[in-house]
Amino acid sequence: MLHRNWAGDGERGKKPMKRLLIVSLSGSVGLLFWGFIGSGWSGGKEARGAQPYRFWLAAQHSWGGKQRFYLNFENETQGDEPCHLANLRLILGVADGKNWRYLVASPRWEWNRDYAIRAVISPQAAELWLECQPVGRSTGGFQPFTSDLLANHIPGWANAPTEFLILQTFLFLHTSQGRREALSWKEGAQRPLPLWLFEPSLSQRIKWSLAPQETLTTKATFRLVRSPDLRKAAPFVDPYGQCRYADWPDKIRSDEDLKRADAEEQRRLQVWGEPVECDQLRGYQQAGWREEATGFLSVGEARRLLVAHHTREEFLFFSWECAQRRV
Repeated sequence: MLHRNWAGDGERGKKPMKRLLIVSLSGSVGLLFWGFIGSGWSGGKEARGAQPYRFWLAAQHSWGGKQRFYLNFENETQGDEPCHLANLRLILGVADGKNWRYLVASPRWEWNRDYAIRAVISPQAAELWLECQPVGRSTGGFQPFTSDLLANHIPGWANAPTEFLILQTFLFLHTSQGRREALSWKEGAQRPLPLWLFEPSLSQRIKWSLAPQETLTTKATFRLVRSPDLRKAAPFVDPYGQCRYADWPDKIRSDEDLKRADAEEQRRLQVWGEPVECDQLRGYQQAGWREEATGFLSVGEARRLLVAHHTREEFLFFSWECAQRRV
């Protein structure tokens, strides 16, 4: 057990947030791209600096404001190596408005074992248990923070490649005033392991509040498994361009399924009819503005729209607003 008391202004290992342009990748190509990125694939051999990894079992906090708490896992890469299970740390962070306090567990983790955690945060102290064994106790209060609670979540700024997957299966919240909340991912945790390359956590956000004098008990269960090997999991795409590890009611499994799907699409198109707001070349006529016809793709409206024009009409043919988000 390690108990630390820090008052730093930046989260440990957290890099400054960057703005990334989110682009749309179609079909299986997009899935494979993000799968490789999530698993740490790189076409080059250049060494990279340490990258942070975080997995929030339950988090409701303001880092800079030094408020509330989080229960998470932390790790970092070393050079080109992924995060190793031996370096994985379980951390309960609690803040009182002035400082952060930490209870840290770094046991010898075991593969394919189900673990249980319990954390109790009261106005006087915070306590952490792992497998019914006390990790430690930290004396001090906590500062309330009004926000949603995030569970089973990997933040975008801390998604370094790992040799392991954390499969959270349960979260239970209980206050001294009798309020309860239970979240379960037991069914989701049973999905084929290669699918975790595309979605490495089953993030969930809930409304949750806690009065300053209440005591919060948090319980969580999880399992640690090895990350799937990309080469052994390949191919990810079946002959019909679908992820072969995923399943859904209308998945194409034969040529006959494909023919039926095409016939159904044609039937729906006939029911919907031709869009009246478009011209004969599908140029949108109700945008409220026009662009000069160039015959090529161009950028319009202060670079917020990707516009395709044709030479015979001036109407907007296709527009797509580029989205930006912080990660």
